[in-house]
Amino acid sequence: MGVVRIFVSYSRDDAASVRPVITALEADGHDVWVDVDDVRGSVRWRAAIAEAIERADVFVLMISPRSMASESVEREVTLASEAAKRIVPVVISEAQIPVSLQYELAGIQRVQFGGTPFDRAMTDLRIALGQSADGRGASERRDELRAHRDPRLRLSVAAVSVLLVLITVAIL
Repeated sequence: MGVVRIFVSYSRDDAASVRPVITALEADGHDVWVDVDDVRGSVRWRAAIAEAIERADVFVLMISPRSMASESVEREVTLASEAAKRIVPVVISEAQIPVSLQYELAGIQRVQFGGTPFDRAMTDLRIALGQSADGRGASERRDELRAHRDPRLRLSVAAVSVLLVLITVAIL
């Protein structure tokens, strides 16, 4: 999978809970977009947010009572949904999902951070992002498996293929 462009939607009141997750995702090598860090003073923040959601591979929604009450978070989720972004809900503290977001979040597995040890929750988040528990993407794991395959197996497959061609030619 490599570098994933991640948009993080959260309530600024939850910044202390969200920052360690962002730091861990960045340490995994991902391009994490956060409004406080990535909106320069001269940029119109609504346009910057909309563009960041459009560019994102994954939209991570940090769920808490404060984020679920935020109109800005609701708009961001709506934009992500309309842009057909993959939404990964991350529960940092239990909250009632408002009716206005229930449709967008229906049937999506949530990653539990609240009440879960941080390392275990990060493993679950990495898996939800399509990585292994150690932060490697699926393509990296496939490449590693290919490098370790037994060359005799490739030779056997090639031999069987040649044999099948010869049988087919002999039959015709």
